[in-house]
Amino acid sequence: MPQQTINLGTPPSGTDGDTVRTALSKCQSNFNELYASPVFTGNASVSGTLYCNGGTAQIGASSGTYRSINYQGIVTTSTPTIPGQAAMTLALTTSGSYGGGYGLVDGSYNIGLYSVYGTLNIGFGTGNGGLASKLTLTPSGNLTITGTLTQSDYRLKTVMSTVDRIDAMRAILGVRPVLYTMNDDPTRRAVAGVLAHELAEAIPHAVVGSKDETHQVPRIDEQGRFQCHATEPRYQSVDYNSVFVTLLAAFQQLVGDVEALKAELRGLMLPQDA
Repeated sequence: MPQQTINLGTPPSGTDGDTVRTALSKCQSNFNELYASPVFTGNASVSGTLYCNGGTAQIGASSGTYRSINYQGIVTTSTPTIPGQAAMTLALTTSGSYGGGYGLVDGSYNIGLYSVYGTLNIGFGTGNGGLASKLTLTPSGNLTITGTLTQSDYRLKTVMSTVDRIDAMRAILGVRPVLYTMNDDPTRRAVAGVLAHELAEAIPHAVVGSKDETHQVPRIDEQGRFQCHATEPRYQSVDYNSVFVTLLAAFQQLVGDVEALKAELRGLMLPQDA
């Protein structure tokens, strides 16, 4: 409904303008329109707090490729007790195979967090060009990156000791390599690896967590109300970098043993003095 303007009439008396009833009726109509669904065709300024309780706040443009909100910061507050349950602090919802994303623009550099067919991607680009994915995380937990994974600068570390090569040999012989499939992988792809609790017996520092460990987590409903506590598994993880270094030390010991045997064999093959 267009804005209803009161006809004040000709000054000073204004007798040819709207009656009191008509003027109040126009005020009431304008108020009802604003109360039902306020629409701003120009700039709107709110000096206080703007609340949206129980409804949907939608900000967008009627046309154009991009819809944006210009603000120095957006702060949301919630009290989640379980990740991924109840209300999310901030969510972007889109349709189609290419999901919503979070973009960071730093000068001519673009950084984006977005989804493609349910796979999480982090990409980088310049100017207005597309983003080149540098990190991909699938729903089954497979992570792919295009660069290096672990920082190894000496300035980040405090060396405790050198890995004992003989101990490393014994540890590696105590590891059972297995072929397995992940229970949540629908493709049932075979993977070579180890079982964390078995590895912990041979190389304890390569395993985080304990076998069959659990923890208590609260359950809440959609309104954020506590329902009960539930027991969930706390899974062990393996630091395969520690396994590799242990294998490296064992290999060095093996090479040393082979060289010693070769030297001993050469000595046995030399002509003996009569």
